[in-house]
Amino acid sequence: MSYWTRDYQTLYDRALSLGYKVGHEGQIGGEQGRFAYFDTQSHPGTVVEISDISGSKGKFFERIRQAAAGWDGA
Repeated sequence: MSYWTRDYQTLYDRALSLGYKVGHEGQIGGEQGRFAYFDTQSHPGTVVEISDISGSKGKFFERIRQAAAGWDGA
């Protein structure tokens, strides 16, 4: 399960306050490209990802969305 956000720190802090444990975290392209994967007992077998899309990663994902919107499967 993944959540993309432009308010990364708020979502990160909320996950920790709810008891989620960081399994892995890092960044792509600097501070605005942070991501984290959380393990939690309330979702056995599920990894929850949060990803900061406020920087260049978000622009890249938007280009993918636009290309996919008109794709006919060919």
